[in-house]
Amino acid sequence: MHYFLYIFCTLFMLLVQNSVKAQHDTVQGVKLYPLNHNQALKAAQLGHLPDHFVRNQKAFRRNQTDTLDLPFFDDFTSTVVYPDQRLWTDSLVYINSNFPVSPPSFGVATFDNLDKFGNAYGGFGFTMDQFGGSDTLTSKPINLEEYMLGGNLTPYKIDDSIYLSFFYQAQGIGDLPQPRDSFVLQFRQNNGQWINVWSVNGMRFNPFVQVMVPVLNSDFLWNAFQFRFINYTYAMGNLNHVHLDYVRMNRNRAVNDTLIRDVAINKKNQSLLATYFAMPYDHYLTNPSTYSKNEINIGVRNNDVDIINTRFQYECFKDASLLVVYPFASSSRNIFAHSDTTENFNSFNFTTLPANEMPVLRSVFSIDPQAGNTTEGVYNSLGNNDVFESKQVFANYYAYDDGSAEGGIGLAYEGLPPGRATFAVQFDIAKRDTLVGLSFFFNQSLENVSNRPFNLCLWDKLAVGSQEVRPFYELPVMAPTYTDSINGFHHYILDTLIVLPAGTYFFGWSQTGKFNLNVGYDMNYAEDEGIDGNKKVFYNMLGSWQSLPPSIKGTPMIRAIVGMDLKFPLQHQPIKLAKTTPLKIAHLYPNPFSNELNIELTKQETTSFVIKSITGKSIWNGVLSENGKLDLSHLLPGYYLLEISNKQFIQTEKIIKY
Repeated sequence: MHYFLYIFCTLFMLLVQNSVKAQHDTVQGVKLYPLNHNQALKAAQLGHLPDHFVRNQKAFRRNQTDTLDLPFFDDFTSTVVYPDQRLWTDSLVYINSNFPVSPPSFGVATFDNLDKFGNAYGGFGFTMDQFGGSDTLTSKPINLEEYMLGGNLTPYKIDDSIYLSFFYQAQGIGDLPQPRDSFVLQFRQNNGQWINVWSVNGMRFNPFVQVMVPVLNSDFLWNAFQFRFINYTYAMGNLNHVHLDYVRMNRNRAVNDTLIRDVAINKKNQSLLATYFAMPYDHYLTNPSTYSKNEINIGVRNNDVDIINTRFQYECFKDASLLVVYPFASSSRNIFAHSDTTENFNSFNFTTLPANEMPVLRSVFSIDPQAGNTTEGVYNSLGNNDVFESKQVFANYYAYDDGSAEGGIGLAYEGLPPGRATFAVQFDIAKRDTLVGLSFFFNQSLENVSNRPFNLCLWDKLAVGSQEVRPFYELPVMAPTYTDSINGFHHYILDTLIVLPAGTYFFGWSQTGKFNLNVGYDMNYAEDEGIDGNKKVFYNMLGSWQSLPPSIKGTPMIRAIVGMDLKFPLQHQPIKLAKTTPLKIAHLYPNPFSNELNIELTKQETTSFVIKSITGKSIWNGVLSENGKLDLSHLLPGYYLLEISNKQFIQTEKIIKY
């Protein structure tokens, strides 16, 4: 028995490795890994959604006792992250546009082997001890007992020819399911028992496939019928992906009723910027022609059997102000049947916004098919796949990634001796500014490295084939931090503020232990530009720098924070002087602040304060008032040191005014 178990586990590990290799390229010293969690779900549980998760309407909840009538339809365009609770009873699948390849419309339900909190069912890493039902998507109860016909209630019967149809795709740009895995559809009969009515296993990557499933048993014809999809797999974390789209159910259908009269937006745009997904606006203004795309793209699919003439429109807003519009009247063309196309709009000038702001631009893409496009109306769609919204964020950081991880990347020592290894991403800083820190997305996957130390590193020169160059700055880090916040980025604030002249720099890490740090990897990077991968990623494990091959598509999720911090709270350690003590005598808030800083004393006694520049030069001093409020409106925006002291203690904190 033990021998059989050993053989089974060995074979299974080979299958896992082959699956990963099929989807994730490996080069000597660098490897791509699947995810083990879903940060979008984690963020949603905290009440946050990343800026790029913008969609049409928000779903509202109805009571779980509400019963639906036919027709039933969902193309997953009405919500983000979680399924529309007007149609579904659970929230275990992930609604997204990042993982599918050429879906019928934007938005799919991804069965990602994670619970609704974004965690692996089997805990940290993966396990071969659990095989069974994983993600489930269950419809609300549907009345299949009777329906209105000519003002009269008419009982359903098998002759009404009720069919459920849907599209599915295995893997997408995610992970390929294992041969034993299966994707199952079940119907709930009138005794409450769930019956398998369709399933598939041994799945391979293919375009989306439409499936037709009839209702052939009268036991399903009752007033609380339900259907549900389940993926059966090992509890292995964010692996073995199956994507579901365009679910519809109605009577008077037939097995060949596969026609869809619908032209839909099916691929999101990436960014208004050419090189970065996000950057500071004042940096962008130094050379807008370099950083702006020549064209703005959106993907469209004609699901119809006919060529459809379609009109296109693009609008961009800052707050309520319309910055540009390319109306329907100026853009139309024919789209071939069952085909994808990309519509391009000319880039526009958005250089007139205030230079000291961090503007957020809202793009609205719309299509207007001139024929067909009736399926959504027939099925009473809750969403609108003819309109897609996205946001362009100008922030205080440089980012290549879109904030959504589809995998992880790290240094792999397979076949290599231990020793110092380095990983770097090139950033071209547009103007002189202060480097505040680096943001990392750490992917919790396969190997637990939560107790592994490494160094954050900054280089100012690096070339492929050159020998290892020591960084001009290193910051020891005790272990990676997994952050359940928006996108899961952890912000490492440097202990020394570094002024960088405009130029090229390389930011990353070094390690000496044999482990995979596993930084998040955005597989959608520059997809609309046809770029295979970020050509500004380098690693060094054998004494000389190498670049990633073009076949490794995507970009690491490492960001450079510059200038003032307005986007998130900073993690920092108080600056300790010789006579300081760990005991705090005051709590400060908010920090960063605008004009007024609140200082809450832990003990009411006479307390003095000194405001110093970051270099230690005294600027202002005095005694705190009883209300503990400091009016600092006279200070220029920037970093300062605040020294608070009483008869016994001194506390020094870094404060930031914006």
